[in-house]
Amino acid sequence: MLENVRQEIVIVLVLALVLMPLMVSAQSASDIANQHKILLDTNIEVIDTVTYAGTIYHVVKYNNILPYASGIEIFSSDGTQVTDPKIAKSVLTQTAWKEAAAQISPSDIDTLRDILDTSRKIHDSVAPVASATSFVMDKVEWLRTEACIDVPFVGKKCAWDAVKAAYPGILTFVSKLESLNKDLNEWKGASAEVSSTLPKAISGLGDLKAGKEMSPELQTGIQESMSAFGTLKTKTDDISSRLSDVISTLSDAESSIRSAAGTPVVGGFISTFADYVDDLNDKVKSLREDARSFSRSLSEQSSKLSNVMSAANKTTDELYGSWGSRRNAPIMVYSTLGGIIAVILAILLGVLIYKRRRKGA
Repeated sequence: MLENVRQEIVIVLVLALVLMPLMVSAQSASDIANQHKILLDTNIEVIDTVTYAGTIYHVVKYNNILPYASGIEIFSSDGTQVTDPKIAKSVLTQTAWKEAAAQISPSDIDTLRDILDTSRKIHDSVAPVASATSFVMDKVEWLRTEACIDVPFVGKKCAWDAVKAAYPGILTFVSKLESLNKDLNEWKGASAEVSSTLPKAISGLGDLKAGKEMSPELQTGIQESMSAFGTLKTKTDDISSRLSDVISTLSDAESSIRSAAGTPVVGGFISTFADYVDDLNDKVKSLREDARSFSRSLSEQSSKLSNVMSAANKTTDELYGSWGSRRNAPIMVYSTLGGIIAVILAILLGVLIYKRRRKGA
C-alpha cells in the first residue's frame, strides 16, 4: 500500500516537472506584458504577434502618464524582453508590412506584374543595342590595326590614318562608345535584377495578403526587389534623357567617317565601318523611343506603388522610434519623480526656513 502511494507521488512530481515549462510557455501575451509594466504605466495594448527566425514575438504598446516614457516593447513567447536593435527592427518591419499588406489591392499586385513585364521588355530592347555597341568598338580596333593594305613601292596604307584626318574627333567618339556600352550593360543588368527578384516579392505579398507571416527571406526579397526597381527607374530615366546626344554623336561620326570613304585603296574599309556606325545609330534611335515609353511606364507604376511602400516604411520608422524611446523609460520615470520630489522638498524647506525666520523676528 505504502509502495503504491510512493509511486503515485513520484508520477505526480514527474508530470509536474514535465508540464511546468509548458505552463510557463503558455503565458498569454497580456500576462507577459503586465509583468514588464513600469511605474506610471496606465494602458497596455498587444498590437501584434509575429514569428521571426523560429521564435514567436509579441509587440506591446505601453502608455505612461509621462508621454516620453510611453513606447513599444517586444517580448518573446517565454517572456524575454528584446533589447537587440537588429531583432527589434526585423520584428517591427513584419508588423509594418502586415499593416501595409492589408492595404494592398489586386491592382497593386497587377502593378508589380506590369513592372516585371516592363523590366523584361527593357532587357530585350537593350541587349541587341549593347551587342551592336560592343561590335562597333571591336571594329574600331580592327580599323586601327587590321584595315591596312601593303602598296608596292609605297608601303602600308591604313584606313585609320584617313579616318583620323577626316574625323579628328574619332578618339572622343571611341570614348563615348565605351561610356555608352557601360551604361547599356548597367541598364540591362538592372532590368535583369528586377526580373530575378520581383517574382518572389509578388508571390510573398500575395501570401501576406492572405494572412501568412512575413519571413526574413520574404522581407529581404521585398527590400531587394524594391531597391532593384528604384535602380532600374533611375537608369531608365537617365539614359532616356541622354540617348538624343548619343544619336547626334553617332550621326556626326557616321557623316565624317563616310566622307573619307573615297580614299584610294582603303576606302572600302572606311565605307564598311561607316555602315556599322549607321546601323548602330538606327538601333539607338529605336531604343530612344522605347526608353521614353519605359520611363513613362515606370513612373506611372512607381506612383501606384508609392502609397503602399511609403506606408510600410513610415510605420516601420514610427514603431522602431517608439521602441527606441522606451529603452530608458524606467530611468526617465524615476528621474522625473526624483526631480519632482526634490523640488517639493526644496519648497517645503524654503517655507520652513521662512516661517522660522518670521517666528524668530
